[in-house]
Amino acid sequence: MPSFPEYDGVDLGEPSVEEAHAKLAALRILLSHGIPCILWGIDLAVYVHRVTSMPVGGQEILVPDNKIEEASAILQGTSYYAPASPGIFFNLWGIDKTYDIAACFPESITLGHVYLEDPFFETTPASIVLHPAQSYFNLNVLDKERFGSLVPPLPPSNADILAPPLHTMTEGLVHYIMERPHQLDSPETSLRGHIRDLVSWRLQGRKTQGRRPQPPQTLPKDTNQSILGELQTDASRWYLQNMLSGNKQALTPEGIIDYKQRNP
Repeated sequence: MPSFPEYDGVDLGEPSVEEAHAKLAALRILLSHGIPCILWGIDLAVYVHRVTSMPVGGQEILVPDNKIEEASAILQGTSYYAPASPGIFFNLWGIDKTYDIAACFPESITLGHVYLEDPFFETTPASIVLHPAQSYFNLNVLDKERFGSLVPPLPPSNADILAPPLHTMTEGLVHYIMERPHQLDSPETSLRGHIRDLVSWRLQGRKTQGRRPQPPQTLPKDTNQSILGELQTDASRWYLQNMLSGNKQALTPEGIIDYKQRNP
């Protein structure tokens, strides 16, 4: 099982164990009802990869494709959540982009907290978005060797929450983009930017504090190679190689379609 890196000597402004444990209550509820789930989005960035210290009120959870309706019903029946209209959701890393849930993730389910009015409340998600893990991000909850554990430092009740390491999360995001190149060709959609920012912050080991990370293609080549060597799929290596070299044309919808035609 992958272990997560330490960032010695860097002031990350990490959230407390108590805060992280409280924020993940919905995942523990799903697990208690037999629904395996994967931590995703900003919570994964904050609590695992430490690439940002800016938690936001929304939460993203990946569940098996055939369990998404059941997961939604469980959360509605055991917590203060009800169906909500998909809207604009803060980006995965808490920087300065948003995306339209309905446009990007039409098969996902959005739930809103019935009473919580503060969208930035740190320990209770104001909204939860349930995504199908396999069809969107090619992640199988049964393939546990691809994931890391939150225990320690979190209490043992979080042991079964699956937490993707950096390269696995990157592979999942790349898979979504590669399967839907035209769907992402819109100003509201920022998943390409999420990958760039995640890689930049991870390699530089800094918290955001509202600043944009240094573009990854400007980092030393040996630093870039360290992340390329971790990737396990040809598509993700191709995507990041072009991103790190600044080859924007290859990552257009036309460039992605051309790559897929040449590599069926």
